[in-house]
Amino acid sequence: MIENRRVTIEVTVAVPADTVWRALREPAEVARWFGWEYDGLTEEIDQIFFTEATASDADRRLETGDGTFEVEEAPGAGDRTVVRVTRAAPTGAAGSDAMYRAIDEG
Repeated sequence: MIENRRVTIEVTVAVPADTVWRALREPAEVARWFGWEYDGLTEEIDQIFFTEATASDADRRLETGDGTFEVEEAPGAGDRTVVRVTRAAPTGAAGSDAMYRAIDEG
């Protein structure tokens, strides 16, 4: 049995790295990712992305209880940015389908 497996998902977006980093560090921008509103969303965002997270503005790296977000300029690509998310690999019968479904649904 393999324990502590990690999964990394990487995507390149056509947005400057500073803009992407701001989207991870400003609560109103983080809320836009969720795509819905409910009582308690503000508190959940604060807990996940701020209170229980460690951020390095210089490295554009955010460590949360669920994993790590890394933001870096794409090499030689102008205003393109690589966004990398690393988190624990899913376990159980749902496997990676559950993880990708969570990403697809926001």
